[in-house]
Amino acid sequence: MNIRRKTRRWTVAAFLLALLITQVSAASASTAAPASSGTIAAVPTSVTFLVDGSAYRGNVYPIHGQLYVKLRDLAYILNGTDSQFSVSYDARTKAVDLTTGRAYEAVGGELGTAASSGSASFASFAASAGMLRLDGKAVDFGRYFWNGNNYVDLREMGAALGFLVERDGSDIRITTGKISLLFDPDRYTVKT
Repeated sequence: MNIRRKTRRWTVAAFLLALLITQVSAASASTAAPASSGTIAAVPTSVTFLVDGSAYRGNVYPIHGQLYVKLRDLAYILNGTDSQFSVSYDARTKAVDLTTGRAYEAVGGELGTAASSGSASFASFAASAGMLRLDGKAVDFGRYFWNGNNYVDLREMGAALGFLVERDGSDIRITTGKISLLFDPDRYTVKT
């Protein structure tokens, strides 16, 4: 009886330890945390974007396992490449318009101060309410809104604009060109 009781205690202790390790690992792997009133908090991560041989310092925000980047930062670093696009806002329809093949005109604030990786400052993101249009078609990319800017899922934008995204530590390599990434425009079109 005594051996059985000890075995049961060790089994319970091992189970609780495994559960604790799993919870700690999951918490440390995720840099997004729920915030109040329908928002999500994310810690900025400082990265170097390597775009066709040019380097740019900026931030990404890991949210639910995806990397989000400020839309205007992405337009800025892709300017002059095969994947360039312009960004404009239509106040009448409250839509952000992206036009492929057109040069991006900087408005100031692009690639603002890069955060130190793992800094404790959180950004509180809300789901974007306005429409996003790519070449005139409504699209439903994963995106958030914070501090007057739209943040988009980097890989979804890559699929739509024909660039490849590879992450290597604090470097994010973006390869542009005639890359076909199995983009299905119907997947992102808003059905009305």
